[in-house]
Amino acid sequence: MKPTTPLLPPYPTPLYSSIDELIEQIWEESMALEEEFYQSNSEAVMLQFTMNVLKIQYWESVSLCMQRQVLR
Repeated sequence: MKPTTPLLPPYPTPLYSSIDELIEQIWEESMALEEEFYQSNSEAVMLQFTMNVLKIQYWESVSLCMQRQVLR
């Protein structure tokens, strides 16, 4: 008897190998946004920068929680 359910493809693959890699990428985007803000004084750019800071704080807290779980 043949299986009726097809096998899942080998994706989706993660975009980052670690949370630290993700945080680093967001920091790099943030630095570019900061530079852009100094040149344009755009409120929209400042909002994007602020959102990136919040994302960094979120992922750093996730990373710390994971580290605490490992230590238990």
